[in-house]
Amino acid sequence: MPNIRLHRVLSNVAAAYTNMGVTTACSLIAVPAFVRFLTEEEYGLWLTILSFLSPLAIVGLGFPTAIQNMLAEARAHGDWDQANRVVATGFALLSVCASLNCLLVLLLARTGILERLLKTTPGLRSQALTVVLISFAGYALTQPLQVFRVALRALERVDLEQKSMSILAILNLVVLVVVLVVGGRLVMVATTYLAVQALSGGLFSRCLPPDSIFLSCHCQAC
Repeated sequence: MPNIRLHRVLSNVAAAYTNMGVTTACSLIAVPAFVRFLTEEEYGLWLTILSFLSPLAIVGLGFPTAIQNMLAEARAHGDWDQANRVVATGFALLSVCASLNCLLVLLLARTGILERLLKTTPGLRSQALTVVLISFAGYALTQPLQVFRVALRALERVDLEQKSMSILAILNLVVLVVVLVVGGRLVMVATTYLAVQALSGGLFSRCLPPDSIFLSCHCQAC
């Protein structure tokens, strides 16, 4: 048992450092691609939009951490029914948080505040709002889908979580470069971001071990 736990810890640490290296490398490669294929204003707008996304995490109200703790407790007691209830409730609560995010962005767009904050030139103004809405939609998708990522952490499979994040970083970079090379503009970049965010939940759920909380009830029923 101690050897298994030590192996799990080492695997988690190695995966975390690997993911750090992969994401850093992808970011370093992406910057020249942006500079090469986008105008200065388009690239500046994209960085501004990404900076707007981070503060929205506060709308989550700490639900992911609470869900992770409750899942870990249910797993420790072998109460898989409770674990499944926590996952379902967490998904619903995070969906509400995502809806609040969307309502906030729509309110800012409707009142013209968002346009004044962006301060784009007339030439870019026509697509700026579209890019913002697509990007925020992608971010909103990650809110309920992160319950699968939280489940991996609760199951002490940080290694699988980090590997999934590395795969997503590489996939995002490859698709992004292809989009830019074929002449895609900022709207396509935002659409790529949305697509990768949508895939993230599916990837994290696929990484859940076969004996995870999502299958245990069925196994016990058999």
